[in-house]
Amino acid sequence: MEIQKSSMQPPKRSSRRQSTPSTRRTWTPTEESTLINGLKELCVNGWRADNGTFRPRYLMELEHYLRERHPENGLKGEPHVNSKLKFWERSYASLSLLKGRSGLGFQYSDGTIIIDDPKEWDKFLKDEPGASNMNTKKWPLFADWEEIFKKIGQLVNIQKGHWMLLRIS
Repeated sequence: MEIQKSSMQPPKRSSRRQSTPSTRRTWTPTEESTLINGLKELCVNGWRADNGTFRPRYLMELEHYLRERHPENGLKGEPHVNSKLKFWERSYASLSLLKGRSGLGFQYSDGTIIIDDPKEWDKFLKDEPGASNMNTKKWPLFADWEEIFKKIGQLVNIQKGHWMLLRIS
């Protein structure tokens, strides 16, 4: 009598991690525009102090502002709005630094980065490694960011190549 092997073998273990579904929230251009308008409204209505920082509970105010205009989207102050603002502040800081470099610039009309001197771009990437793909994107909100974030703080070199927007309190 011959013993038959089962065709059911245990699954092979992969050395790679199993991917999990992304929980990252993708904002629509309309939602981003609404958030920009909400930030501008907070600035006009006294939610920004003289030193440029926003008063406590501004995330809650923005959450209410977004809910009134987009009740179906479920955006929350924490983590959605806060995460988006942190990304915008980092992008604003990098673009502001880029604008100050010779051989590099910013085209406001279409939101693109201008690279006149590729060597300067390479130098910029050494100082700002997180900006490696910034030249492939458009940044239509940069003018709005300047209006909102310019008074929030100043760019500070915290370590070589690591810039941040310092909030002055």
